Amino acid sequence: MQFQQEIVPKIEFNPSNDFREQPVHPSLVEIRDNEPPELSPILEKGQFVSLDHYLDTNWRLLREDFICDLRIGLKKIKEMDKKDKNLLAKKENLAVSVYNEVFTMGTFATSRGYFGLELKFVMQSKKHRSWVNARKLLYGQLLIFSNDNF
Repeated sequence: MQFQQEIVPKIEFNPSNDFREQPVHPSLVEIRDNEPPELSPILEKGQFVSLDHYLDTNWRLLREDFICDLRIGLKKIKEMDKKDKNLLAKKENLAVSVYNEVFTMGTFATSRGYFGLELKFVMQSKKHRSWVNARKLLYGQLLIFSNDNF
């Protein structure tokens, strides 16, 4: 009985830039852009060309996974008028939330050396909201402010 050896095509790895030089946070162009990013597919068979090929592929896929939700959410929000934006975010379960009339009141540094931003929210509804335990404003969340609707 002979085993038939499967031939796996040779994979080329030629990224246009080094993934280590890419910022973690997306640029405005990346958020607005409808062009697909430079991504390498995850290999189902065969080996990565090198450790850099493996790291580059996974870095770009994870980064795009993060940016994609942001891009889709902002695109849908830009298409809506102001009062419908909060309803849209709740209805479609978007990964983004919109708060209108948010003002920066100042900055501060914590005792642990972290940077803080003091915000003022002008709420449209009369319901009282406790911002102390708001999950969307926890440390590590990405906040984006715009005065021109992106």
